[in-house]
Amino acid sequence: MASSTEEQPSQLKGVVIALLGVLCVSPDACIMRIVHETTTAGTNTILLWKAAIKAVLVCILVASCQGGWTRAVRGQARGPWYFFVGMFTGAAIEISFTNMILKTTVARGMLFYSLNPMWSALIGRFILGDVLEAHTIVALVVSVGAIFLTFVPAIVLGSGTEEGASTLGDIIAIGAGLTQSAYICNIRAAARSDPNINMIPASITGSVMAAVWAALALLASGRGLLPGGGGEEELAPFFGLMALDGLCVSLLLVALTLAPRHISGAEVSLITLLETPLGPFIVFLYFGETPGPWTLGGGALLLVTLAAHEITGSYARGSGDGGNDGGASHALGSGVAALASDEEAAKAVEMVPRGNDHSDMPVSTVLGTSF
Repeated sequence: MASSTEEQPSQLKGVVIALLGVLCVSPDACIMRIVHETTTAGTNTILLWKAAIKAVLVCILVASCQGGWTRAVRGQARGPWYFFVGMFTGAAIEISFTNMILKTTVARGMLFYSLNPMWSALIGRFILGDVLEAHTIVALVVSVGAIFLTFVPAIVLGSGTEEGASTLGDIIAIGAGLTQSAYICNIRAAARSDPNINMIPASITGSVMAAVWAALALLASGRGLLPGGGGEEELAPFFGLMALDGLCVSLLLVALTLAPRHISGAEVSLITLLETPLGPFIVFLYFGETPGPWTLGGGALLLVTLAAHEITGSYARGSGDGGNDGGASHALGSGVAALASDEEAAKAVEMVPRGNDHSDMPVSTVLGTSF
């Protein structure tokens, strides 16, 4: 009884930390939109400095949370193949997520991107050999239905897409979710191969690759690396906003480091779903960008489906009936202990649900979050 009473404050602390992290990162899309609308910075300019600032901030976190670069690099050297896959998928996430936010409505972008837990389940099934449980299969079917709802106006009613949306942006958003899923499954494969493999350097290198790609694209098009030709009147607000965006991302990383020490990975995953409605809501408050009714309906259905999926999976494992899926239905929750030190992550492992093959062990791995 005493033990249960002692756990309650710790669990509440974990929930609060995770919530604060989500609240901090939710303005990410709005900040990028503000930069895009109020400065001459194009998509590649925003991508360049967003990825570069993120790489620097994560390096600082590595130094403070991982005991320095020597340990991080030593851990990464244990799995060079996983490093290269993580590096390229990490770069692809950076590129596709930024393009997604700027090329379609935030609501539609976040909706399609939020399919990544379902993609993770499918990739885990066909690549890692996971067994899909019934509630995961049902969630997959309902998720497809939720996405179909958003295309009803264009396909069934013939009224075209909603204002601000684009087919290219929608496709990029789906690709971003797929890439995120590939990144997560690569982490799981690395953990299955060697729990001591450290994927954080791959995440940082991926950000650097994205920044280099954006810089080369800018130079190839004859544009400079700075907005407005480098004029001081535009550089100050530009870098101020980009630094603020980087701070939002960093605070989420800190939250994903601390929260799994107090609550399970599935619970953290459930809380991070709040970014899906919060991001578009903040954009609505600032820009007045209103999602269409079919997008709202599809988004609500998808959010409820993902939440029910996480709750059902947690209940099944708590009853001793889960665990047959090898972690497929909870791939997202498996990596939230990312930036903790080895000792801290080892403690977090005890609270993170995993399949019976222990393939979801999150020691010294990093979750590629949506930024």
